[in-house]
Amino acid sequence: MFNDLENYYPSKPKMPSIGIKDVLQRNFMFIAIAIFIMVFYFSENIILIGSIFAIILFHELGHFVGMKWFKFNDKKMMYVPFFSPFLKQKTETVSQKQYLITVLLGALPGLIIGTFLFYAYLNTKNELLLNISTLFIAVNIFSLLPFDPLDGGKIIETLFFPNNNTIRMYFVLASSIIFIFVGFYFEMYVLMAFGFLMAFKVKSIQRNDFIHKELEEQDVNYKKTYKSLTDREYWKIRNVFLENNPRLKEMIPSSDTIWENENLLIEQISQILKIEIKEDASVIFKLIVILIVGISIYFPINLIITHWNTVFQPLIDTSNV
Repeated sequence: MFNDLENYYPSKPKMPSIGIKDVLQRNFMFIAIAIFIMVFYFSENIILIGSIFAIILFHELGHFVGMKWFKFNDKKMMYVPFFSPFLKQKTETVSQKQYLITVLLGALPGLIIGTFLFYAYLNTKNELLLNISTLFIAVNIFSLLPFDPLDGGKIIETLFFPNNNTIRMYFVLASSIIFIFVGFYFEMYVLMAFGFLMAFKVKSIQRNDFIHKELEEQDVNYKKTYKSLTDREYWKIRNVFLENNPRLKEMIPSSDTIWENENLLIEQISQILKIEIKEDASVIFKLIVILIVGISIYFPINLIITHWNTVFQPLIDTSNV
């Protein structure tokens, strides 16, 4: 293709800028599917649907603040990709401690707010406070379940195998199987379908791992941001990607010139790039994270169990009448 010298390679294309229109287009499909699912399950309660959306966005805002603060971007951390386009990866590595803090910033604020609102309900008996507090607690505790791609799963990955793709692949596969089983057992077919879709993620991890090994053999550094890629690195990664995607390669008239739809390849190359997690978290820091997660789950659940017979059971009995 090229002589293996940097000045023989064409300039790599610039990362396309993202405007408000692009953000809306990227989020439209996700939002449409989410609304369809919620309307299917909660067709008679538009206020409930709106509240869930607001709580999820508040959760995502916590991750956004963390990534903005520590100057990195992990699109996989976002359930709703609304904030991702406004983030840029500015570092070659991400601190393990900073990454864990960013993950925790999603669920912890919501659990704290939900707990305080529940106490406020106990003092005022305002049912609106009860509904909002319960949603805050439910959404954020669910996010801390120890399965990929939930926050709890990300915490486990970051604590124990932050840079090991093989273990991560098996962890994702195990999570997928659990989602399928739970969805089937409780007849939650959306959860079951989500488990099957995660099989594509397992395949993607396998593919990227294979591409990474090929790049290492060719002495190509893929552990960096797109902005810091050299021209040689871009074209080498592009070539390896196309070799592993022959159908796409057939669509491109030339492998050594910019394609008219090069933005599609830029997106794929960006996903191949890997920002390593710098394993700087001490054993004490890890234990503190585990303790924080345990406490943040225990207190709101204990609060609900303690008041189940006096608060929730009467509401259930009333709804069944």
